[in-house]
Amino acid sequence: MFEKLIEPIGGWGISLVDAYLAQGGPMGIVPEHGRQNVLPLELEEALELGGAVEMEYVDAGNRRTTRVVRPLEIRRF
Repeated sequence: MFEKLIEPIGGWGISLVDAYLAQGGPMGIVPEHGRQNVLPLELEEALELGGAVEMEYVDAGNRRTTRVVRPLEIRRF
């Protein structure tokens, strides 16, 4: 597992672990108290109503950007 985390990926010249760190870390959509499929209320409403939601992204340099997205589906891997 360790070797996979440190080898260069996707032709980017950086390791998987560095790419993960550069994207800002975990997204924080975690089930509460053992419940499954728990999403932030705004995201759940946007999915149900076909609406848009404003999301904030933070990169490795702590720069913040906001984007308006229209979620189509949620996939968990």
